[in-house]
Amino acid sequence: MKRILEIYRENWDELAKELEKLREEMKKGRENEETFGFEPKKEMPFFGLLKKELYGEKTIDELSKDDIDLLIDLTQNILSIIKVNVKVVDFWENYSKQKQVKSYIISNILLPNDNRNYLIYNRRNEIVQKIMELAYHLYGKR
Repeated sequence: MKRILEIYRENWDELAKELEKLREEMKKGRENEETFGFEPKKEMPFFGLLKKELYGEKTIDELSKDDIDLLIDLTQNILSIIKVNVKVVDFWENYSKQKQVKSYIISNILLPNDNRNYLIYNRRNEIVQKIMELAYHLYGKR
């Protein structure tokens, strides 16, 4: 984008055309992404968050089938508990309800599902906090 702005800074019509091309390319890039059956806007971000937290900057291609299956399983389980609880009246204003969901995710979803608990155990609170923040961003605003 910086290059486009520098090249076409004096030519507003060409700048607009080039920026529109860039926007379309970015949009198409997300459409080609593997979603593993998750809804791209409200579910796939959880998959991406878990992938980043468990495997760092590795791409999907660098992960084993078992790693991908683990991410899919974790994502499905987390989404099921999040979707039920965010429907509770005043969930986002109720700290004790949020704490119950966090505890449930840690003890029943994150830790038991990973036979490599060392990936998660030391960072479990940090990971579940990020999950809750993402849930608020995607499901909390009305």
